Amino acid sequence: MDERPDGPEAAVPAAMIRQFTAAEAAIYPLAITDPDRYERAVTIVGLVLRQLRHDCTNVDALVMGRLAATEQATELANSEGISLAGLAPETLADAAAALRYRELAAANEVP
Repeated sequence: MDERPDGPEAAVPAAMIRQFTAAEAAIYPLAITDPDRYERAVTIVGLVLRQLRHDCTNVDALVMGRLAATEQATELANSEGISLAGLAPETLADAAAALRYRELAAANEVP
């Protein structure tokens, strides 16, 4: 099966799109079940997104920088004094990457 389908998602491997979707799906329910953890997650996602906006000006850079975003999630949480208790940095990084991907797609940066 082709991991790079036609359409806007073609620039990002299908497996990565699935990870982005799963990350967001893991975070959103926290708003109802654990508001404190949700607030921390959203704050860290925002911090990582800000870094991705700086570091990833196109989809290729986003794909290449995704692994570094996990480290950034941990570093940014620590530097801001935000607990990662009950949060997976890779999930937060993937959620931020999903947002950045949609921004790039909306700006026609996706082939």
